[in-house]
Formats: sequence, structure tokens, C-alpha cells
Amino acid sequence: MARPRDQDRRRREIVDAAARTLVERGYAATRLRDIADAAGVTSASVLYYYPELAELYGRTYAVAADEYVARRRERMETETGGRAQLFACIESGVPTIDSSSGRATLLLIELEPLACRHPEIAASHFSFVEAQQELYRLALRTGIDEGSFSLTLDLERTARLILAAEDGLALNVLTGQVSREESIRSLSELAAALVGDPDMGHRQLQGWAESPR
Repeated sequence: MARPRDQDRRRREIVDAAARTLVERGYAATRLRDIADAAGVTSASVLYYYPELAELYGRTYAVAADEYVARRRERMETETGGRAQLFACIESGVPTIDSSSGRATLLLIELEPLACRHPEIAASHFSFVEAQQELYRLALRTGIDEGSFSLTLDLERTARLILAAEDGLALNVLTGQVSREESIRSLSELAAALVGDPDMGHRQLQGWAESPR
């Protein structure tokens, strides 16, 4: 019988294989056999660790979401001050095509519709949204406390609106309909209006454009 550590490793390998396959093929075209081949195991082995594909997809979503939020948090922690933190949160949430952020965003977009039918994915999606809103709330609180921001709406609604706008632009960025730069500019200008700091968008965008990315 496999040791617990080996089982944990195999579970993670299957999750990683599922993530790669979903990004490459899309949810509609992905089959159990495809995931098994990507993981280098049999279909029976996949089902041994994840008896239901919904369970595997739920875990895949949760892992991708956790890593996505961790990257955003790390990016924000490199900045001080509400303006810089809010811009860092915005900038780190807009995907770059053919990058780890782009692949992670595409994976989450592929799986999110399943939340309507599968409680595992719904729970992960709820936690993902809440974690991202909390990042925005942290930046907004910092700006309020230092006197930089004067919100036109309450803090919770402001965080929710910025995140909703970000989510609405993500697919357009991935399909090339809107550039990443234009998306960041639009979100920054929206945030500047919501926090009552009209200079925020211009100043942060100017500094971002002048620095290497």
C-alpha cells in the first residue's frame, strides 16, 4: 500500500496534469483518458484518487485559485501606501497572454461555469472571490487610514465593483480584444473615481509605464 506521502504526491501530480490538460484542450474537449495520459497513469489510477471528476476539478480549481491569490498578495506586499498597493492589486490581477498568469486565468475561466452544478467547485469559487476582495479591501483600508482615499461608496461595495470590472475584462484580454495595458488603465481610472483620488490612476500608470515589467 502506498505511503501517505506518496499518495499526496500522486494526487498533486494528477491535479497538475488536469490543469495542463484543461488549459491545452478546454473543459469541453477534456476526457478522463487525456488527464491520465498527461499524468502518466491509467484512468483507473485517476479514479482511485479522485472517484468523481467533479472532485478532481474542484481540487484543481482550488489549487489554481490559491496560487493565484498568493501571487497577488506577494506583489502587493512589495508596495507601501494605499495608492501603490491598490495599483499593484489591479496590475497583478490582469493576465498576460502566454504566461503563467494567463494560463491560470484561462484554467479558472474554464472551470467556473461548473460551480452552478458542483458544490466542490462552488465552494472554491466563493473562497477565491472572497480572498481577492479581501486584497482590495486591504489596499482600500490603507488608503483610507493614511488619508489618500475618500470612498464614494462603502468599502465592501468598492472592492466588489473593482473586482467585477477586472473579471469582466479578463476574457477580453486573453482573446486579444483589449490589451493588457488598456485593461490596467481602465481599471485604474475606475478605482481612482471610486476612491475619490483622481491623481491615483495617472500617477501610478506613469510610474508603471516607466519601469520594467
